[in-house]
Amino acid sequence: MKYYQGLSERGENQENEQSRPNKTTQMLCLLLGTLLIASFIAVIGVIFVSELKQKHGESVNLNAFQAQVGELQSAFPSQNEILWKRSQRILERHLNNSQPKEPAILLLTAATDAEETLLCLSRRLARAYAISRKGSYTVISGTQRTFDDGKEAKMFIDETLSRGFEASAKAAVLHRLESLPPGSILILYKYCDHENAAYKNVALLITVLLPDETLDPNMDLKELEEKVRDFLKDKFIGSNPDENISHSDMDMDKLSGVWSRIAHVVLPVRPESNNQEGCKDVE
Repeated sequence: MKYYQGLSERGENQENEQSRPNKTTQMLCLLLGTLLIASFIAVIGVIFVSELKQKHGESVNLNAFQAQVGELQSAFPSQNEILWKRSQRILERHLNNSQPKEPAILLLTAATDAEETLLCLSRRLARAYAISRKGSYTVISGTQRTFDDGKEAKMFIDETLSRGFEASAKAAVLHRLESLPPGSILILYKYCDHENAAYKNVALLITVLLPDETLDPNMDLKELEEKVRDFLKDKFIGSNPDENISHSDMDMDKLSGVWSRIAHVVLPVRPESNNQEGCKDVE
């Protein structure tokens, strides 16, 4: 009897010993499953919060831009309504896109009576866009620096824009395009080539000062675009390209390629009596 009792106890001990690993395995599986579920929930939560912040941030940025444009309209009361409508629509559309496929590009032009206003307004507009993205802006002026040749100017523009965009700049002004050496503007292929542009989440404002004393107030945008195009053609190529400009620097095909990338929107800037007042606070 004791013999059978011993066998029975021994069997129960063996069953208990065999069940312990099973219970341990079950506990480990349960713990692992819990950790996986918790991790999954955490990841979903991070993604949700990130998207929520992004949407909120875009709304705040757009409101900031609209407020800035409102201030600009008050500071520059002589400007044509088409300037504000077209520029605001293009820049707002760009701001509304969290992953734009190409940069926002505006070409502003003026006659000599609005020379100061052209620089002032383009800087203020670039600043408004940059503020909406919590960034800074860069200005490159074709009249403030003398270059030995187009290659030097091209390198300077490239280094200035890339350094700015890699840092905190969200907008740039390329002022007085017509004053730059012809070959230098080919760098705009890099920054304005639609979906192939090096930086897409930025705005680039290009200005051209026409030789006219004043712009015809009745000139429509199509006529203005053609006027600027013809002026740049004469400036960079001339009536006889072989006289003064090396064909390797600029020719009609190259200029047409640049023009097609920067002339989506050509807008007129009118003179302001208080333009100095409007730019006194621009950093």
